[in-house]
Amino acid sequence: AQAFAIPWLVAMRMVQWLAPFFAYHFLTGDPGDSMVRAVLLSAGAFVVLTLAEFGVAIIGKWLLSGRLKAGRYPLWGMTYFRWWLS
Repeated sequence: AQAFAIPWLVAMRMVQWLAPFFAYHFLTGDPGDSMVRAVLLSAGAFVVLTLAEFGVAIIGKWLLSGRLKAGRYPLWGMTYFRWWLS
C-alpha cells in the first residue's frame, strides 16, 4: 500500500514547486510581459499551494485516522498504514 501511496505524495509535493515555475515561464514568454507580475503570481501560486498542502494534510489526518486511540497495533497492519499516510 505504501508503494502505491508514495507516488501520489511525491506528486503533491512536486506540484508545489513546479506550478510556480510554470506560472513564471508562461507569463514571461512574450516581449510585452511584465516580469514583476510574473514573479508576484509565481510567488502567490507557491503560497497558495503551500497552504493547500497544509489543508490537505490536516483534513487527510482526520479522514484517515480520526480519533486514533493509544494501543497495540500490528506493525504492518491497516492502522499503521493509516497513521503513516496521515
